Amino acid sequence: MSIVKPFKGLRPPKEIAPKLASLPYDVMNSEEAREMAKDNPQSFLHIVKPEIDLDPSVNLYDEKVYNKAAENFKKFQEKGWLVKEEKHSLYIYKEVMDGRTQIGLVGCVSAEEYWDGKIKKHEETNFFYNCNFIFALFISFLTAGFTPLRLSPIILIPETCAG
Repeated sequence: MSIVKPFKGLRPPKEIAPKLASLPYDVMNSEEAREMAKDNPQSFLHIVKPEIDLDPSVNLYDEKVYNKAAENFKKFQEKGWLVKEEKHSLYIYKEVMDGRTQIGLVGCVSAEEYWDGKIKKHEETNFFYNCNFIFALFISFLTAGFTPLRLSPIILIPETCAG
C-alpha cells in the first residue's frame, strides 16, 4: 500500500488570493496568458506561464523560460504573495467542471511508486526535470469565499521541492 504524507504547502494571504487566481496553465496559449496577467504582477500565470514575462520570440522550451519561472516563484515568496504553512497538512480540493464535481486529496507520495504505476496517473504526460525550475503543483482557485464551510484557495508545493 502506498504511503501518503502531509507537507507544508504555500498559500496566498486571503486578501490577495483573488489577484493570484488564474486559469490552469494548459487552457490558454502564451498570448492569452500575457493578456490575462497584464497589469497584475500577482497573477499566478507569471509562475505557470513564465514566458509571458519574456520576449514573445523566446522558444517555450528555452532554458530562459524555466529560469524565469524559478525567479518569479522566488519573488512571490519574498514578497509574501505565497506563504509557507506552519504545519504539515494533507489538502482536500474540489473542482467543478462542466457540471461534474471531482474531490481529491493532495499529499506527498513516492515518485518511484508513481513511475512504477502503483499510483494511478492523472494523465499521460511526458515529464522532464530541470533543477533550475520547480513546476509548482497548483490547484485552481475554486471558491470565491473564505468561510469555514468553503475551501480556501490553495497552492501546494512540497517543502522538499520549495527549498
